[in-house]
Amino acid sequence: MTEQRTRIIVDQRETRNPVVPILERLGADLVFQTLDVGDYVVSDFCGFEYKTPEDFLESVIGEEKGKLFRQVGDLVKVYDKPALLIGGTLSDLFQRNIHPNAVWAFLQGVLWTGCPIRFLNSPEIAANYIFETARKEQLGGKRDFCAHGNKTKRLPSETSEYIISAIPDIGGALAKALLTEFGSVEAVITAPVETLAEVDGIGIGTANHIRQVVSRPYFRGKYAEK
Repeated sequence: MTEQRTRIIVDQRETRNPVVPILERLGADLVFQTLDVGDYVVSDFCGFEYKTPEDFLESVIGEEKGKLFRQVGDLVKVYDKPALLIGGTLSDLFQRNIHPNAVWAFLQGVLWTGCPIRFLNSPEIAANYIFETARKEQLGGKRDFCAHGNKTKRLPSETSEYIISAIPDIGGALAKALLTEFGSVEAVITAPVETLAEVDGIGIGTANHIRQVVSRPYFRGKYAEK
C-alpha cells in the first residue's frame, strides 16, 4: 500500500522562498494557493507565518509597521496552533542599525497577540520543522484540510466571510465586499453574474468564476469536469 505524501498548502507568493524547494525534496505534496492568512498551512488547526530576519526588521522600521501585527493577529484568530517562524537566529535581529529596544518591543508585541515565535536558523531547518509538523498533524490520514483553518469560536459574520473566501481566488477583502453588498452567503451564491460583476473589485471574469464554482455538480468526492 502506497503511503500518502504529507500535504502542505503554501501561499503562492512564497514560490521564491528557499524553503519551498527543500520541502519538495523532503517529499511534501505542495498545494499552492493565494492565502489570506499565513504562508504555510499544515492542518485545519496549524498555520505558520514565515519571515526572514530582514523581513522581520522591515516590519519594525518600514512603512507597513502594522502589517506583521495584522498577519499574526489573523493567524491567531484562524488557527488553534499558530506560529511566527523566523528563518534565522535571535542575534540576526540585532545586526542592523536599529535600536535593540525597538526590536525587543516588537517581539513582545507579537507574543502579546498570542502568537508563538520560533527561531529556525536556516531555510533547511525551517523546511524540516514545517514538514515534520505537517507529518505529525496528518497522522491517521488527516490530509483533507482547507486553507482557512478550523477554529471553532467564530462570530457569525466571520463564518460567512470564511465560507465566501473559501471560493478559489476570492480572498477576505472580496468576501467582505460581496457580503456587504448582498447581505448573506445565500444572496452571494445565488446572485446572477451581471449583479456580481457590479461589485467593486469583482468584474465579469471573477463573477463567472463564482457562478461556475457554486453551481458545479459534485460526484463521488470530486467535482464533475465541464
